[in-house]
Amino acid sequence: MSNEVVQIEYEESDEPILPPPPSLHNSINYAKENVPLLNNQNEEAKGSVGMVILTVFLQSMGFTIVIPSLSYFVLSLGGSQTYYGWIVASYSLGQFIGSPLFASYSNYRPSREVLVISLIFSAIANFLYAVVPITPHGLWMMLVSRFLVGFGAGNVSVCRAYASEATPLAQKGATMAKMSGSQGVGFVLGPGIGYLLALMDFNIAGIVPINKYTGPGYFLGITAIINAVVVAIKFKEIHKPGEIPTGKTPKKEMIPILVSIFLFFVIISVFAVFETCVTLLTRTSFNWGVEQNAILLFCVGIIGIVVFVLMSRPFIRKYDDRKCLFVGFLLQLFALIALVEWTSPRLQKNYTYEQLFIGAVFEGIGYPMASTFMYTVFSKVLNPKFQGTKMGWLTAGGSLARMLGPIWATKSFDFGGSELLFLTTAALVFIALLVNVIFYKQLTPHPDYGKATIQPPVIKPGLSARNYKALQ
Repeated sequence: MSNEVVQIEYEESDEPILPPPPSLHNSINYAKENVPLLNNQNEEAKGSVGMVILTVFLQSMGFTIVIPSLSYFVLSLGGSQTYYGWIVASYSLGQFIGSPLFASYSNYRPSREVLVISLIFSAIANFLYAVVPITPHGLWMMLVSRFLVGFGAGNVSVCRAYASEATPLAQKGATMAKMSGSQGVGFVLGPGIGYLLALMDFNIAGIVPINKYTGPGYFLGITAIINAVVVAIKFKEIHKPGEIPTGKTPKKEMIPILVSIFLFFVIISVFAVFETCVTLLTRTSFNWGVEQNAILLFCVGIIGIVVFVLMSRPFIRKYDDRKCLFVGFLLQLFALIALVEWTSPRLQKNYTYEQLFIGAVFEGIGYPMASTFMYTVFSKVLNPKFQGTKMGWLTAGGSLARMLGPIWATKSFDFGGSELLFLTTAALVFIALLVNVIFYKQLTPHPDYGKATIQPPVIKPGLSARNYKALQ
């Protein structure tokens, strides 16, 4: 790595004074850290980062808001428990396909255009889900509509890429914590909002039912339209017109990318297994219904919110992202072991509330912690510019986990109960822990983040931003 020293000339000016540079005891140079402060385009993009964070929250909520009522909705239409698993997986299949398509599209077209198109698509798909009870072949319509909702949610990869590219290295941890936090909070608060919507039960014009089954579709459709309007009006681009990515990713850089995608796949798989089968487990063990399961998942969501807030605080920068990721995996492993319904004569024979509580708490802490630091690590191992395609790969990996997880969860739960399901999933987490250790040194920031070392100037009164042009 070369050490390029940039000399700064001073001049007196009435222009706004820039803040003094921070101490440079990190891997990134002063210029890279302060580009957003010196570039009006990136300064304006701060508000757009907030928009994409909100978009991720709403799209993620679209996955879980139906969870408390979905299995009962399927049964009310004559479907089976296995078909319920396919319905849950169809959303993730749609996102698996949509994520790389939208992400690659955003590398060549304005991100605003991609987001607005995908949000309109999401709105239409959610309205289709809402009218399932009044359409012929309701089960097929439900399957198609959830697939299309997931396809529209592929724009999450565009949101991640935008947030990462608009944020300097030292602030990526906080930004990606907010990004992953918005997704995690959307996942875990969705069931709580679904519970509130379950309280509605009325008809419009006597033919359009608004109830615990259809309410989520109407709610998500309306919020998607509002989201699209806000993005169309307020969103700011960060790429120059006509600027497109060039070159291929070297094989050496592909290793940490692929490792990160695998680790992310495991994180989402655990959460998908937990969220899919916890309702089956409580229904068979405690005879719980929609309301009780929604309250349980809502409480897990509150735990997740607290963890995500802590992950976005400045003090978290003191800790290595990779070590914190390892701790998150450990917590998920403990959660899975706690949730096992042991049937050995030497152990307990009946599932207990204590097991459910311990498993839910560990997963409520482990999932947001692992996902937050996985996003942070991944955003740093990528090239600083044009991260759309690779972010699409990451999102597709998570979608694949959410697609296979529910199918595996329902099938293995039917075949071998919680022992087979949670112990095999725990084995997958153990493999992820080993992979984390083996590739630990390769999960470091991309070399382009530290190509130059800038010797910071001494700030004088009246120093203009024009003096810093060499830093750009």
